[in-house]
Amino acid sequence: MTTTKSTTSGSAKDMIEGLRKQVDEAKKFQAAVDKLRAAGLNDTSLQNLLNDFISTGDSTIAGNLAAGGKSAVDEVNALMKQMASVTGSETSGWAKDIANDLFDAGCGRPAHHDQEAAGDQVPVT
Repeated sequence: MTTTKSTTSGSAKDMIEGLRKQVDEAKKFQAAVDKLRAAGLNDTSLQNLLNDFISTGDSTIAGNLAAGGKSAVDEVNALMKQMASVTGSETSGWAKDIANDLFDAGCGRPAHHDQEAAGDQVPVT
């Protein structure tokens, strides 16, 4: 009779090691964000970094920007201001126009939107 090695212990070990790496990466990300906040990085860029970290689990971009110091943060902030002046915001500019066009075309519009807007009862399914 041959015995096979249980994969449960290997899987648990792999999971624990993976979680340790995630915790280490999260700590690196937190340290980088703390430095970036102290250097005055704008909220939009911080949110973008957070979104990137959440989707990739990689703190490299935040760490590299933090390593660039205040001058790198100042440059990012200046570029983000330029971008906002070009694209506008959710209340003005072509970004708003595009969002409205997409919404009016039904992209992202919830089912029964027209009924809700008119105050009609919307059936629960």
